[in-house]
Amino acid sequence: MKSMKTYCKESYCFYHAKKFSVLLMALSTILFSCNMSNTKSTDNSGENTQEGTTNVIKSTNTRSFFISKKFGKVVVDERVFESTYEEFNKEGKLIAKTDSGSFSSVEKSNYVYDNKGNNIEININNEDGSLESKKTNKINELGQISEQINYDSKGEEIAVFKFKYDKKGNMIARKTVINGENKFTTRYKYDKKGNKVYEWDGSIENGQSTYDYEFDEKGNWITSSEYVGGKKCKIFKREIKYY
Repeated sequence: MKSMKTYCKESYCFYHAKKFSVLLMALSTILFSCNMSNTKSTDNSGENTQEGTTNVIKSTNTRSFFISKKFGKVVVDERVFESTYEEFNKEGKLIAKTDSGSFSSVEKSNYVYDNKGNNIEININNEDGSLESKKTNKINELGQISEQINYDSKGEEIAVFKFKYDKKGNMIARKTVINGENKFTTRYKYDKKGNKVYEWDGSIENGQSTYDYEFDEKGNWITSSEYVGGKKCKIFKREIKYY
């Protein structure tokens, strides 16, 4: 989303991270905005525990770090590669997201909902408050985002994403369409909690990303590792605040 040679020297990690970070910043989303805004939360965000406590997430701060080899040992680069801060309302819906990283300046996304609680629009602003891009969502009969149209600041179409879901409401496929042409389809798999464990667009040989997680006492993930082509490439650390 946001050179990188000092971060990840292994070819799979470098190619994958650069390709997807630039593409996702220029064209879309992050997969999570679709899952978290318009389907049931995968982080137990709507569930209450004992009186006076809650599992409803108020905010998350996620930072990613590259894995590299130094003197024959695998180490974590201490410099933050990307950072994402997300804010949720008391109903567990994502209302704002701030992204920053090595590829771009700070960007803030604001989420607009209709009277049924469906996320119908996302406005992405630059650090100075000017509009960087806009996404408009088409909602299916189940309240899921079936299609997302991405525009630049001038209102010109950049790309269209078409989504497919499984019976549990997890997004399992995202088709990328540019200038009316199907470019590729990214596919996903999830664990029983609804956390993404697999991602691949089919364009990079052995470029499949897989993920594992560590969870807090409420069952929400706080640490994740990404493996590209079977090699550990990146780790994510997430701080969660609850209502």
